[in-house]
Amino acid sequence: MKKIYSSLLILSAVILLISSCNKDNSGLGIYKCDIYSGNDTINPLVWSASKETIAIHAGAPVNIIGRDSVSTLIININGLTDPGVYQVMDSTASYVSFTDGPGTFDVYKSLYGSSGTIKVTEINDTRITGTFDTIVLSNSFVKKTLKNGEFNIEFQ
Repeated sequence: MKKIYSSLLILSAVILLISSCNKDNSGLGIYKCDIYSGNDTINPLVWSASKETIAIHAGAPVNIIGRDSVSTLIININGLTDPGVYQVMDSTASYVSFTDGPGTFDVYKSLYGSSGTIKVTEINDTRITGTFDTIVLSNSFVKKTLKNGEFNIEFQ
């Protein structure tokens, strides 16, 4: 009987130790959107950054990065200093990329001259907040369209 209590005590301690080592996602920002594949306009993948959100203001460009267990979404806006509406282009100005994996590891990038927009509603020393819509991405074979996007992330 003593062995059973000792084993239960050790098992409980191990479970407590493992659960306390899990990453605390309470500081995780909001970064989400609907992703439509190909010509499908009805059945989106409802995507959200459930593992990590990062916003980096490295001088001129601002990078907004989020990932879940298998994919990463990056928005890069060059010259962002004030709230406003920014056009997405596949150039040094602004771009969006979505990496889907782990099995296929497909990379989708914004199309040159894409009509997608990013609306930054707040940017300060600590946070960036906004929305994005109708951003068309492609990996040369498959098109993906990001709609109803939202972000609210603290700068690192």
